[in-house]
Amino acid sequence: MFSISFFAVGCGALQKIVKITVDQDDAKIYVDNNYVATGTYAAHIKCGEGHIRVKIEKEGYVTRRFKIREDDTRNAIDVTLDPDESWNQSIATEMANKFFTVPVSKAYIEHAGSESEAAKLVWKTLHQILMNYIEEIEESNQMGGYIQSAWVVKEFPGAEVKVRTRVIIKETNAGGDLTYRIKLCSEIAPYNGTNDQYVEWSRILKTYEPMISEFQARIGKM
Repeated sequence: MFSISFFAVGCGALQKIVKITVDQDDAKIYVDNNYVATGTYAAHIKCGEGHIRVKIEKEGYVTRRFKIREDDTRNAIDVTLDPDESWNQSIATEMANKFFTVPVSKAYIEHAGSESEAAKLVWKTLHQILMNYIEEIEESNQMGGYIQSAWVVKEFPGAEVKVRTRVIIKETNAGGDLTYRIKLCSEIAPYNGTNDQYVEWSRILKTYEPMISEFQARIGKM
């Protein structure tokens, strides 16, 4: 959304100047893909140049892109950045896209009577936890000790992005003990992008944040 001040001004003999002011004073301003300033910038448009391309960025806000033409009558533009909902509904975490390890507690194994019986109980618990957050499990192989959920996509049209999440669980015997390695996959793509445009995202949606501690608490403890 733009709040624009209009002034009757034309392109002078050599150039015109348009002052750009962003409501977020630490927002980065780019002109023709070159970083030029933070918060405020006096853009110079040479006569005969046609136009300049402006991009304004700040983490947590929707990026703004627009052109200023040399015949534009404005000499001042005030820009208001809109909050990025994908940012507000997520958290930054080192746990995203990395396996974390959850050893099964000794008390859990003693309660089950053996490690093999504990593995059966844990397998059921893993599915219960996962299904509380993601409805569809794409692959479940108890013999191979492998679980993979389907991707769940959440769209953020205002931010022009979409985020997808899935969980992968692998049974291992690290150090001879019954252990599970769990990864919360989080990826982001342009709103109208294809599947091959997704890239890893160093954030996870807040909806899935409690899942990490729940795995740790329920498997590692009784």
